[in-house]
Amino acid sequence: GTLLDTYSTGKAKPTTDSTSDVDLQSSEESGGWTRLTFRRALVTGDANDVDIVDSPLLVQWCYHTNDDFNGGAVHSKFGSLAVNFLAAGGGPPATLPPTPAPTPAPPPETTATSVSVDGGKFKLSWTVADGSITFVAEANANGYVGFGWTGLSGQAHKATDMLVAWVSGGSGTLLDTYSTGKAKPASDASQDGALVSSEESGGWTRVTVRRALVTGDDKDVDIADSPLLLQWCYHGTDDYESGAVHDRFGSLAVNFLSAGGGAPLTVPPTPAPTAAPPPDIGGSGFSADGGRFVVKWTVDGDEIEFVVEAESNGYVGLGWAAADGGKAHKASDMLLAWVDDDTATGVYRDT
Repeated sequence: GTLLDTYSTGKAKPTTDSTSDVDLQSSEESGGWTRLTFRRALVTGDANDVDIVDSPLLVQWCYHTNDDFNGGAVHSKFGSLAVNFLAAGGGPPATLPPTPAPTPAPPPETTATSVSVDGGKFKLSWTVADGSITFVAEANANGYVGFGWTGLSGQAHKATDMLVAWVSGGSGTLLDTYSTGKAKPASDASQDGALVSSEESGGWTRVTVRRALVTGDDKDVDIADSPLLLQWCYHGTDDYESGAVHDRFGSLAVNFLSAGGGAPLTVPPTPAPTAAPPPDIGGSGFSADGGRFVVKWTVDGDEIEFVVEAESNGYVGLGWAAADGGKAHKASDMLLAWVDDDTATGVYRDT
């Protein structure tokens, strides 16, 4: 097998590290599945690695139908979710090596009360007051815009509170929806978002939306003083209701209350939790893409061992970045691996 230790700063192919800090333990390709086991230190001291400590990380995964990573083949499937490897994977070790001083990295495109993504083409700002939050969403498009959130331990599209809005004929429309998967989200029976204003001009759509931090609706996700997985999207037309799929989308971790003006003086009490589809994550692993990508891990002293399986005969990838304000592909420690078809041996890259 081949294993590459790489470092990603954007959506281009990640750069291979000059120091590979991961060891490939085993590799296998059979029955249409690729399975690789590899090990690395929790803290490597490498400026192009992201330390694994007792806090959530934005974990990113991918796989492809062939091994042609070096040739630039773009992954067939991918996704991200927040995971604390130490809390969920056997607990922190008794003694961790000291964390080296942080090295400069590209800062996430976030400010105290807003996020700007997709090269500035989607912006979301917010203010908190009197138990409510007011959002201003702007997209460089003449179509619909959407944003939503789920718990940080969840996955994009899973148990996600989504607000979708557009401007047509000078009139704005807002839908309060709930997403359980990658299909079009269902509109809530209780519409808990209020459209304050809407505008479309100069190739930009701008909507202002207000809702309560805690609504009491089991199809809404409460906004409390903790990080949430924020998801955003936009499209070139208003054709949301007939099923037009967004042109651009992404996700990042945000705490609206600590990063968005501070928590209000009084937050309504959170109602008892209601049943919702659980995220595909267990005590020491997670399953994504309908079970076609599986990661398991164990912590052993100051090292962590991963077992990655994908329903594919191509390369697989696993990586992570800081969850607090981090974004997929930005300042991400990425591991890419595959099994050579000619030699039936595993290939791994620390990127």
